[in-house]
Amino acid sequence: MKFYPRAKDISASYTGCQLAWLMQNGQWVTFSTRYYSAGKLRAFYGPQLEGKATSVCLFENGKLSPESKGACPPFEEASRPAPSLAPGCVTAQTPVGCSTYE
Repeated sequence: MKFYPRAKDISASYTGCQLAWLMQNGQWVTFSTRYYSAGKLRAFYGPQLEGKATSVCLFENGKLSPESKGACPPFEEASRPAPSLAPGCVTAQTPVGCSTYE
């Protein structure tokens, strides 16, 4: 999987999305999207794969909104930016410094 922005680049006041991509049939496809406003998770969409139902998870004040649809993760799980390894760790022949998430 690939993530952008990486978890270490998402500040406590971040506004924007974090995207996760997954390799499927030899192509990178969007797997999930988290939307943050002023550092608070507002929405989680996923998985976004062809032929699969996409959950639309809306959050207000740390609680799942009744307007959400699908199998939604708990707020505590969904609100953490997805962790990632340093760039190049997945393809490195000798992954030096690649034992911890950033």
